[in-house]
Amino acid sequence: MRRPKSYLSRLFLYAEICIFFGVYFFGVDGILTLHSLQNDNVKLENEITQLQSEISSLQRDITAWESDPFFKEKVARELLQMARQSEEIFFIK
Repeated sequence: MRRPKSYLSRLFLYAEICIFFGVYFFGVDGILTLHSLQNDNVKLENEITQLQSEISSLQRDITAWESDPFFKEKVARELLQMARQSEEIFFIK
């Protein structure tokens, strides 16, 4: 004959184990949440790297703009589609 105290203790232990694993995997700070946050962290680090390279490129352009008159003329001609007064512009479609 089993003792009811032993049966209730085992039942309580199994319930605690199930609750522990439920919270461990699916809780607010569970493994799945941490994995999702790590993926977000990797994406943000990649975005930071991309933005830093873009910033360095823009800084090179600023330096070229300040020191190189050829660069200024290149920007005016290509991006702003400007020309000198004595020049003719031909558009190719």
